[in-house]
Amino acid sequence: MDFASDPIARRIREAASRGTLSHALLFSGSGALTSAARYAAAAMECQGGQKPCGVCPACRKVLSGIHPDVVTVRDEQHKNLSVDTIRQIRADAYIRPNEGARKVYIFPDCAILTEQDQNVLLKIVEEPPEHLIFVFATTEPDKVLTTIRSRTHHYPFRLMPPGVMRELLERIWKPPAPIRMLTVTAIHLTEEGDAWQQEDLFTPVPQQEKQQKQEKLEQAMDSIRGKYGKTAIRFGASHITKEKDPLP
Repeated sequence: MDFASDPIARRIREAASRGTLSHALLFSGSGALTSAARYAAAAMECQGGQKPCGVCPACRKVLSGIHPDVVTVRDEQHKNLSVDTIRQIRADAYIRPNEGARKVYIFPDCAILTEQDQNVLLKIVEEPPEHLIFVFATTEPDKVLTTIRSRTHHYPFRLMPPGVMRELLERIWKPPAPIRMLTVTAIHLTEEGDAWQQEDLFTPVPQQEKQQKQEKLEQAMDSIRGKYGKTAIRFGASHITKEKDPLP
């Protein structure tokens, strides 16, 4: 569960532990939207202590996409869902769950919902039966009707602008830091490679200072990871890794 380390996952866990996770959730932006939706659904169905625990039978089924009460709504053959499909979902939503505590409908891409579709859903989103949960995901939250959006708890994924990434990296490596140092640190921040182990960034540093500087660097990077999710960091890092040192 890589998503479990994301700041939004922490907010989901906190709401689940208080019993205040909304009956309608909206995840938006360029983040791990599907992972977020499944994570929230697992929190709703979890049979463990901390929700989602990730190890109970309900969590494992949700995260594997095989829980009978967690329905992912999509249509691979058509650009939009038919209004008849939405009406069938609305009718089925009143049937109680098969084995879970809730019945969860995940819409992984709200772009497939027309305005008519959303209006058909509106009444049940406004006044759902107590067992019903809606999880919406979209890269364009403005395409979700205001009447639907206002009934959801919105979790936006915010990307880290490249300028912010550079500023944070230069706070770790005081300028003028070579782009190579910034690049390797950015890659390490995204946890997508072992460049940290392959390159010794501390070659110019006296041996007695290396451990102290490495610990300080690790603390700074832990702080960045705690503030920004992995997807946000990856976006900022991708721009840094394309930069080149200026020619002498």
